[in-house]
Amino acid sequence: PPPPLLPASTGLAAVAAKLAPLAAAAVEAVVEGATSAATESRDDDMDAPLTPFSPVSRTRSPPVPPAVPRVVRRSQLSKTRGRTLTIDTKISGLLGREVEDLLDDRLSKRSHPAEDLFTPGVVAAVWGKSTDSDIFQPYFSDKAMNCDNLTRFGNMPHSIGVHCQRGHKPNSPNQDDFFVLQRQEWLCFGVMDGHGEHGHHVSHLAQEMLPKSTLDRFVPDEEDWQSSASAAFREVADRLREEMPDKSASSGSTASIAILSRDGPSRGSMRLRCAFVGDSSIVYARRGRGALCWEVQQLGQDHKPDREDEMERIESCGGKVLRSSSIRSPSRLLMKSGGLAMSRSLGDFDGVPYGLTCEPEVPEEVLLEEQDEHIILICSDGIWDMIEPASAVQLVGRFSPENTQGAAEKLAAKAQVRWQEQDRGSCVDDITVCVVRPNFSGT
Repeated sequence: PPPPLLPASTGLAAVAAKLAPLAAAAVEAVVEGATSAATESRDDDMDAPLTPFSPVSRTRSPPVPPAVPRVVRRSQLSKTRGRTLTIDTKISGLLGREVEDLLDDRLSKRSHPAEDLFTPGVVAAVWGKSTDSDIFQPYFSDKAMNCDNLTRFGNMPHSIGVHCQRGHKPNSPNQDDFFVLQRQEWLCFGVMDGHGEHGHHVSHLAQEMLPKSTLDRFVPDEEDWQSSASAAFREVADRLREEMPDKSASSGSTASIAILSRDGPSRGSMRLRCAFVGDSSIVYARRGRGALCWEVQQLGQDHKPDREDEMERIESCGGKVLRSSSIRSPSRLLMKSGGLAMSRSLGDFDGVPYGLTCEPEVPEEVLLEEQDEHIILICSDGIWDMIEPASAVQLVGRFSPENTQGAAEKLAAKAQVRWQEQDRGSCVDDITVCVVRPNFSGT
């Protein structure tokens, strides 16, 4: 409040006496603000306790320190619990602005190739957009998107957040890509991370063709997921050989795909089925009713050349693995065009004679029960190289399901900061986050 009006004849002692309560109130407000900021900072450290299914350690950053008990104030909870933002509401907001230049640059209305398999209008789609001008996009800018039938998201049960941004790698566009396809019976989503000079072309073709090839086999026969996924990955590899043989010889992409469907053994359950090549890891977390901790599980191990079973296959084909010499220098599969930091991918055909394969790993399916809370994460290594899966789940779990998009963007921002703190930000990887909070109501 403004200071009280005082007569001109009032002495300094009297003025000080009048202003002393105001000064004390100001000091109290500053202390309160500092306490609030400190609490929020501790929240951002993502150091709350978790209970993993199995040990998961894959980051280059130091391990998270032991948990310190803390009290999260109601004012801080409101920052993450009060908003309503998912990928569909974000896009609806962009569409509502009716700014043609904005829509042309950042958002286009276009159907995904996988929609050709179904009756027009029954599949809602959000997926990455790729153009020749991507190289001129600012560092850390959001990837442009395509969308279709978003009005159907209002009838869909799941809360979805997607964020994809360019890193800081001169002369390289954003090589990550993603897709989300949703209809009443199932949700299909995935992430691709390209590498090599033409990795962005490979990842984009993969994100257009892999869900189409997978759904074409999965929908008629939902029980044979292993065969459906394997055949789909091989078909995409064949398309790459046919359509871009030169580009895909020494460039490639990871690919991780997941399908969440309401066809579990009981009425209140869902089934999560996944397949992947590379290191765009899929993480699943469950929290039972009344529990404080999330149980975190990475679905499958990353395909690194020095993984024991992967190395056996490589050596049986006559290939060699250059083992890691430091934590920042991963092991590599040696081939004529150089070294590859993974043992399975789409593309990279120069490495096939030396043991590289496009055969996906298919983890055991996960059964989701209605009485529990669930989080599904698929991210590129722009996240996982900086943040442990358990810590990522803890951060996302602080956001309500209605603010899943905010959770995805916060996780990406956290990873970006850690990249920039490493080597003074000389190299920041592209970052993609796909978060799904399954909702059993309305399905």
